[in-house]
Amino acid sequence: MNTSRKPLFLVCALMLALILVIALHVQRRVASTPPPPNTVSGVADQTDALKFPSPASPAHPQFSMLKWRPGEGATYQLQVSVRLSDSPDKLGQGSETQVGGKLRLVVLEANAQWIKLGAALRDSYFVAGGERVALMENLFNTTGAILTLSPEGDLTGLAFQRDLATEDRDSLRLAYGGLQFTVRNLPVYQVEESLPGLSAKPFHAAYQRLDTIHIRRHRSLPSDPDALPGSVHGIINSDFSATVGSSFYLSELMGFEDSVMVFNGQTLVSRIAISLKQIDDIDMPSLLSGMVANPAFRLTFTDSPSATPGKSASQTMREEALASKWKNAPFSQVLDPVETASTGSMQNAIKPLHDYEEWLRVHSDDGPSMVLDTLQTMQTNHAMSGLLIHGLAQAGTPSARDALTSILSQSDTYPPTVAIQTAVSAGGASAPDDSLRAALVPLMDSKVEDEAYRLSDSALFAFARLAKDDQPSLEVLRRRLEPWMEPGAPQDDTLKALGALGNAAFDDSRFIARASELAKSPDADTRLAATEYLATLPNSAAAASAIEEQLYDPDDRVRGAAEKFRSK
Repeated sequence: MNTSRKPLFLVCALMLALILVIALHVQRRVASTPPPPNTVSGVADQTDALKFPSPASPAHPQFSMLKWRPGEGATYQLQVSVRLSDSPDKLGQGSETQVGGKLRLVVLEANAQWIKLGAALRDSYFVAGGERVALMENLFNTTGAILTLSPEGDLTGLAFQRDLATEDRDSLRLAYGGLQFTVRNLPVYQVEESLPGLSAKPFHAAYQRLDTIHIRRHRSLPSDPDALPGSVHGIINSDFSATVGSSFYLSELMGFEDSVMVFNGQTLVSRIAISLKQIDDIDMPSLLSGMVANPAFRLTFTDSPSATPGKSASQTMREEALASKWKNAPFSQVLDPVETASTGSMQNAIKPLHDYEEWLRVHSDDGPSMVLDTLQTMQTNHAMSGLLIHGLAQAGTPSARDALTSILSQSDTYPPTVAIQTAVSAGGASAPDDSLRAALVPLMDSKVEDEAYRLSDSALFAFARLAKDDQPSLEVLRRRLEPWMEPGAPQDDTLKALGALGNAAFDDSRFIARASELAKSPDADTRLAATEYLATLPNSAAAASAIEEQLYDPDDRVRGAAEKFRSK
């Protein structure tokens, strides 16, 4: 399988991943300038009826190939259009995001094995919902890239400025590898195009040389239910054409691709249409001039970011959008819907809970303290307190995390159910720290309980989840659980120990050996707990061997756990 990355769309895919992120998650920030008059609305529609020359069949075809010479370059007018919809037949109705500008490419170095190509944009525009987004335009105008290519155009290396934020770097990296094109001296050829981070499986690309300079390509990808969230799950339709340049790279590119993607559990159809045309413009962005003139400057472009990269443009836009939405909203605006949702189904609580979490991120100074006051003074409403605590755990801000720690540290000042709910939610906190882990440790000996649960058990299981991959916490867990895993220990303690070991995915030879013995217990609950713990250790041969024996267990639950492990 050819896993190399091809760069035809490197000239236009620079913005692809960020476009999708912004189109889905970010409201627009309006710049002082109006949308550019040369923006092509509906590029996708124009590419539906692509016209190509009739294929030529010379007896001895001499196909044009990519040309690379140090110092050679070209400028392109780039336009990218993105539409999103929940179904293919509604693509024309979705809002459109447009990105473009003048893209300058220049060969920095070239030999028989590889090409170093500098890339930079100027006069960029980013239009969403008819409004300019100045923050993204600034990102494109100030971000350059150095690409390492093969003579056929395979992308083998990609470097950005060292201080480029991790999120922006990852988005651009995915974009450069996202749309590909290969130029070979063959009338027909097929390529397996790998898209790291965008597709779990390679795309199948079929190419046809229409004449000496024109190439057409169709890509396909069967529906892939195992694809990563945010990645391409399948291609519905794809049609691109390119013209090989007379003296440099390509002179023109046009096409579209309809793909199925999944974002935040929602299945969406995207149409990405691209128009790229070489223009007579020799002006070079200052960033690119620096790459050409100063080899030392090129060394500041790296495959990975610095240890302390800056905040990404995408993150800044999300924060600005949230601030605009919630800055002046009182707590009651999100509290009342949460209270109403607490009496209904969990499905009805999704939006109020999401709004509440956003509000907490904006009101990080005083919001968590308002939640704590509410939890201490509210009338008994366990469903509502559970939602409020869950929101604190998912908000991801230091102040929200500190609020969770405060409840755990002063659990005797809160209703028992609130303390138990907080311990449970702490185990799934989006930004845990050592103080949160430390607050759970003494609660593992607590005597507090409500009608159904014990705080000690909730604290143990939450601490185990937070202990995963944290060696000091795993040692604390080891000392607590070792007596419970000994022969003769009370069954309830052994079952709790196995559950905690599973939460931590604790890969320890002694625990694995003991769990393998317990998997043969005459008690079905013990066999199930042991099997579920062993199933959290995919890299352990001993665990896998023990689970194999459970495939024939008389208990359906045990067999199901073993079969689920084997199916992975």
